Amino acid sequence: MADRGTPTEPNRAFLPFGIGYLVLSLIGAAFFRNPPAGYSVPGWVPATSGRAQDSYKQFTEKEALRTPQWYLLAGIMTLNVTVGIALIAQANSSAIDIAGYSVAGAAALVGVLALFNGGGRIFWAWVSGKTGRMTAFGLMLGLQGVCLLIIPHASNAILFFILAAVIYLCYGVGFGTMRATAGDFFGVKHAGAIYGLMIIGWSLGGLIGPPIIAALIGPDKSYTLGYTVVGIIALVALILPVITRMPRPKAGATTATSRDAVGDVAVGDTVS
Repeated sequence: MADRGTPTEPNRAFLPFGIGYLVLSLIGAAFFRNPPAGYSVPGWVPATSGRAQDSYKQFTEKEALRTPQWYLLAGIMTLNVTVGIALIAQANSSAIDIAGYSVAGAAALVGVLALFNGGGRIFWAWVSGKTGRMTAFGLMLGLQGVCLLIIPHASNAILFFILAAVIYLCYGVGFGTMRATAGDFFGVKHAGAIYGLMIIGWSLGGLIGPPIIAALIGPDKSYTLGYTVVGIIALVALILPVITRMPRPKAGATTATSRDAVGDVAVGDTVS
């Protein structure tokens, strides 16, 4: 047993990281200021068409929590994280047992896959601007579902890498796209706080995903069972982007900023 008075290797690694994050976060936060009233970037003109949409009003956090859309979006984030982190939690052992990677090779693979995790946040934010938010979320869940169904049979090292890279790429979409979606659905004024509440979905997914996949794989290394179940969860979750729609003004309200889900036809300009 290690001497309790002597820091272990993980402690030596995480303590400096924690201190560094704390210091940098406090320094960064000290420079944040709200822009002056009426401020806008010179030359910037709000879009009047396209795939990104504006809510018909500026929702507060409490108002957003009273809409079904908030829970649907949080559900998308939760399930996206649940299925994506299932592979992340088992990536090293899966690479070794399924595709025959060496221990060193699996460790290197996990390091490279982390780049796809980060890159996915930028890539899918760009894609969602072209296809629409819900289409992007549907693609993300669908791709993960298909890849998770195939990956336990991917004995080829290159095929395993490609499938795992796609899953990692899709895992990052919630963080790169959901905050913009919150602004689209609920207005940008309180989008930070509203999206911040949605991060609960990330926490839930992180708590749910690893125990589920670990229990399904078990000591017998039943990768086919584990990844098939998680892949089916991802495919069933496709229903959420399909049924999620922009909030609409209630009867009697009037707005000129609401737009339909496609983004080319204005609605609510004169609602009675």
